[in-house]
Amino acid sequence: MQESAERLRTALSNVVRGSLFDRSPTLLRALRFLVETEASGNGTSLTPYRVAVEAFGKPSDFDPSASASVRVEMNRLRRLLSATSEESPGETGLCVPAGSYRPQVVPAQQGGTSARKHRITPCGQALVVLPALLGGDDVPQHVRIGLASLLVDALARSRELLIVQPFDLRPDDPGLFEACADVYDCQFMLRGEVWNDHGARTAWVRVALFDVVDRSEIWGGSYELTPELILGELRTIAADVARRIGDPVGAITMYRAQQLGQSTFEANAGSAELCLRFRLYRAFQRDPVVHLELRNQVEALLARDPWFPLGWMMLGLLALDEFALRYNTTTLGQDCLARARASLDQALAIEEGLAKAVFGLSHVAYFERDFPRCRELLDRAMEMNPNDMEMCHAGAMDLCLGGAVEDGMALLARGGLIDHAAPGYRLNGAMCLYATGDVAGALELVERLPRDIPRYLSHLVTAIIRAAAGKQEGAAAALRTAISCEPALASGMHAEVDKWILDARLAGTTKALLDDVLKQV
Repeated sequence: MQESAERLRTALSNVVRGSLFDRSPTLLRALRFLVETEASGNGTSLTPYRVAVEAFGKPSDFDPSASASVRVEMNRLRRLLSATSEESPGETGLCVPAGSYRPQVVPAQQGGTSARKHRITPCGQALVVLPALLGGDDVPQHVRIGLASLLVDALARSRELLIVQPFDLRPDDPGLFEACADVYDCQFMLRGEVWNDHGARTAWVRVALFDVVDRSEIWGGSYELTPELILGELRTIAADVARRIGDPVGAITMYRAQQLGQSTFEANAGSAELCLRFRLYRAFQRDPVVHLELRNQVEALLARDPWFPLGWMMLGLLALDEFALRYNTTTLGQDCLARARASLDQALAIEEGLAKAVFGLSHVAYFERDFPRCRELLDRAMEMNPNDMEMCHAGAMDLCLGGAVEDGMALLARGGLIDHAAPGYRLNGAMCLYATGDVAGALELVERLPRDIPRYLSHLVTAIIRAAAGKQEGAAAALRTAISCEPALASGMHAEVDKWILDARLAGTTKALLDDVLKQV
């Protein structure tokens, strides 16, 4: 048995040394569990239920006979192991025979490499984008390829998806789903259709997202298309499709969350609407009333479906707002950061690929004044999703106010929306410019902030920047408004500055500015 255990563990080391498992941490964790169980002599205990619960993290009431999700994951694991052996034929590898959960050692091949069965690196979130089907005599042929190419460009911004565009596969080919799954190792397929009414000036585009294993449609969207404006309109359609399916609250994440929990997911449509409301709250409607409504709705959703990772992520970020923005803290006590961390950890325990949850933990570390840990988590979140605008801007402010001004401004430039209409983006940009000493630029941004925001922080930042620009009267007016929104500021101004600004020099300068303004309030 000892020799078998050593061979299994050596083969596992060979497998994980390659790069194919880098994008599939869930499968890697499951493989380690299977290998260690077999190596310890308990391979006969690897039943479908035990693998589901202990290897793939399913709930204790999971019924493997009623759900194909574990079989789907095991098939992905088998394909990934096969590709690993083909990539490194000179080393021992692993396989899990069909119909079994017990891993076996694959001997090293002699005399060169074998032909790869798969054309790309397998990836559980790989998406095939196909050319569009055409209908009607007046639809140009180049539209079918153009729509697919624009969809690929729009979706490629997300590093959470691996995009495949097979020009040798047509959307009307027989065996389409089998080819997507077996040849290209993709779980999802995106297919479009363009048609018109024989000479009509308006055409229509429909784009649909499919699960290629279940052969089921997950999401579909229809759009009007004016032939004279075809290029611009196709770009707009591609951007909208990418947002609807690839965003953190898009169709793919929602679908995977539903599969992951394997609950009834009674409120699927309601949860999607709640996620969109949460995004609006984060961008435009961040006030205490909406915050409390959302928190109650998220808690109700999690009571129905405790395996919904986005629900835990939203609850954690709402708890952060309780601390950062002083929203509704009396309702659940003052342990906001602890609750935020617990909820975000729960979200990542269910779905480890949630970049926004990792980002939330970086905020927790920042407010705990652990700046090295904050930077570590922020780097990890940005590596997972480098194009998230909110993370770019809020992360940039953390870096600038923590003293890493150069890195913060680089991240702000990546976000590229410093003058976005959303107040939060302008607020973040203004504080970043203030940290660099660009008071004029910061002042220009805060003067365009809406003045009816019931958020003390907007008015406090306005007071700081006006004071730095020598506008004492305007600074005093803004500070009065901030104190009217949050009366505790009157006696706790220095503590508030320390909460937001970790850099000692900048914090000292800011306290001195506010002390001068307070004399006029």
